[in-house]
Amino acid sequence: AKLFISAGILIFGNNPWGWRLPEVLIGSLGIVFIYLLAKEMFTAKTSYSSSELSESRTPAFSQPMGSRQARTIISLRFIPILASVFLTFEFAWFTSSRIATLEIFVATFSLGVAYFFWNFFKTDRPVYLALTGIFAGLAVASKWNGLFILAFLVLFYLWYRRKKIFRAAFSTTLIFLIGGLVYLGSYSFYLTTHSIPDLVNLHIKMFEHHLSIIPQIIREKDPLVSGFSPVYAPWVLVLNPPFPYNGENLNGGVRSVLFLFNPALFWGSIGVLILNVKKLKMSKEKMFLTGAFLAFWVPWFFGPRYALPYYILPSIPFGIILLSKFLEENYQRRKFLFSGFIATSVLSFFFYYPLLANVGVPVWYLRVLVGLEGFIP
Repeated sequence: AKLFISAGILIFGNNPWGWRLPEVLIGSLGIVFIYLLAKEMFTAKTSYSSSELSESRTPAFSQPMGSRQARTIISLRFIPILASVFLTFEFAWFTSSRIATLEIFVATFSLGVAYFFWNFFKTDRPVYLALTGIFAGLAVASKWNGLFILAFLVLFYLWYRRKKIFRAAFSTTLIFLIGGLVYLGSYSFYLTTHSIPDLVNLHIKMFEHHLSIIPQIIREKDPLVSGFSPVYAPWVLVLNPPFPYNGENLNGGVRSVLFLFNPALFWGSIGVLILNVKKLKMSKEKMFLTGAFLAFWVPWFFGPRYALPYYILPSIPFGIILLSKFLEENYQRRKFLFSGFIATSVLSFFFYYPLLANVGVPVWYLRVLVGLEGFIP
């Protein structure tokens, strides 16, 4: 991720364009990936039959379209388009796509891992296996929590291919090997002046930093924090969003960059996830999305350090696809309600936009939308 940012600075200079354009491009790529993944997952089951295809070739008004065919056409377009629109207006995705931090890289690359892996799962084509490994390497090289999605996908694949377990184990091993080569390649500049033992020692120090040093600092600040601390789990901190940037207070106004998930999309996804988990049997598609969503949540409940809300950014696209599928399945029965939900999800972005994009607003405006009395710097 830092190499991408460095490339932006090299090309466009040490200025906001150089710092942030790579994030904008990567965040936009994430919207492409969520469209493609939703399309691959939920259009195969609604593909046209030969008779429907022949009907669709008749003149537009010569024959009324059947309700099943109409629903098929809507399904083909509705879920991927809605998912990509939702992600476009997701607050945290927008914020992370405009600041020089690492989160948008691991989120987009993890989404790419899921997309190419799903294609490999469906087709067994080696090219998708190779692309899965490449994007896995990019995700883990950006942040180590990229391993979460990879670990889940391996378990998912081994379970559904358990009748051919040795072949499945070989395929997953190849994914790890390809990803490992990409990961090692991200340290190519480091290795020009350091040896392999130096690289190993560097990783040992990083590992100790996260598992020993940071937890010790946390315990010194808050003695109540233990190894298992749901108090610091991401779902709690969602209610107390951080400010990557607190701006100056000028003439009663304030500027800020707020990291907040779109409330309608976030809690809507959580609700749909709970409904899915309550079912004893889920489709492979929903099982895949549910597992990918939880892969970026569950580990933080057992970590030795507290978690911050932006750690779960990679899970948001999977929840959005689940939400889009739920809306498609139930839209005909509750058109007015779900149309209002979709409109609220999009329009709320424009109300929060000044707080996400460092636009000056009165302090009362920020307090109304965020509810932070003590924000004024």
